[in-house]
Amino acid sequence: MVGDSFPTFKKWLTTFELTRSRRWRIVPFWRFDTTAAQQRTLLRVLSAAIAQNLNAAPLVARLAEDHRRVYRWKLGRLARRLAAGMPLADALEQTPGALSAEATLAVRFGAQSGTLSATLATLVDETGVASARIMSRVHRTTCYFVGVMSIAASIVTFVVIKLVPILYKIQADFEVESTWPLNLLVGVSNFVVAYWLVLVLLGLAVAWLFYSQAGWRYVHHVWLPRLSRSVTKLRGADVLGLLAVAQRAGRPLAGSLSTLARYHFDRRVRQQLLFVRNEVEQGADVWSSMVEARMLSADESQALVRSVDTASRVWTMERLAELRREQAARRIEMVVDLLHPALALVLAAGVLLFALATLVPLIKIIETNL
Repeated sequence: MVGDSFPTFKKWLTTFELTRSRRWRIVPFWRFDTTAAQQRTLLRVLSAAIAQNLNAAPLVARLAEDHRRVYRWKLGRLARRLAAGMPLADALEQTPGALSAEATLAVRFGAQSGTLSATLATLVDETGVASARIMSRVHRTTCYFVGVMSIAASIVTFVVIKLVPILYKIQADFEVESTWPLNLLVGVSNFVVAYWLVLVLLGLAVAWLFYSQAGWRYVHHVWLPRLSRSVTKLRGADVLGLLAVAQRAGRPLAGSLSTLARYHFDRRVRQQLLFVRNEVEQGADVWSSMVEARMLSADESQALVRSVDTASRVWTMERLAELRREQAARRIEMVVDLLHPALALVLAAGVLLFALATLVPLIKIIETNL
């Protein structure tokens, strides 16, 4: 009846019902999977589409409906770019965050070398073993750190606002000199009060670096390899894995090195690859040049030189890449695991300071009046 009398309202109601039916799915309101898990799902969809020669745009669009918030928006933009006829590598490069920088580089490498299907299949097999474990540890450590620091900040605020003035008043009433733990606590509190705006801005800057797309790209591309050798080791493993894919397909190493040197997101790795490419073009051995560029160790180079044919060389490259990933993952996990006791020690030092700041004045008052 309402639809017959008010056709415009009927049209609006139909649109509302369709929108509501699209939104209310089995996907939970709050996602429990990490970004790495979401990107692995997209990789599997793209790999199946390329392997079966399917149009990836509608598949990505349907996948977007099963996500929420930021990643849903990214997948929607990626699907629209693919539907407009943009190549997969270009669409991914123009949609930062849809895949990781390493996976986007691998897609570009596969597209340029004609090994896209094999590259995506390799990514599906390799991605998520070491990197997912690392990201899971980092995610849990971050949540633990934020939760504990939030509770600690609330306790510190209560102590400084409520207890410290009472302690000073008690000391003044009993004519007792102020103790150094209380003075230290007050000094820290005064510093926080004086520079709270700077501290807040610093915290916002750190949050922007790690949680915004542009900030994380800067940290990931520039600072992480400088801060950790394990990250450099992981990127070297990725280069070896891509070269192994090209070798299995019969592509020349010089061309593969040129492609990686042109599109790699890490400037240091680009410089190393350019050096190796130039040395190879001058007739030098590729593995010796990679040792000179510090991309391989001498033992790894010897293992590759001793490979008698292409199949054994590809197998050796894949095993070396896998070994590097596992070694880097263990080191990063060890560092992340050490953050828990380090944070516990910091909190213990803070608790000790609060205990001394509150108990030492009381003890001194009791001793004075005995």
